[in-house]
Amino acid sequence: MVEYTHHAEHRMKRRGISKADVDFCLENHHISLEEKEGCMLFIANHPNGKRIQVVLNTTVTPSKVITAIWLD
Repeated sequence: MVEYTHHAEHRMKRRGISKADVDFCLENHHISLEEKEGCMLFIANHPNGKRIQVVLNTTVTPSKVITAIWLD
């Protein structure tokens, strides 16, 4: 379970990314990196043919989505 920052919800809406897209990335990522202390970056190949990247703040419970973006 994750929560979304206002920033993440705003960016996701502008980029056409749904919460289901974010869930897919978090559950099916092929790359995960510690971006900086407490933040993790996840990348997955989405069924729509694009790659999706999600940045998650893991220092809070529940974790918070900071942003999401299509890479292709």
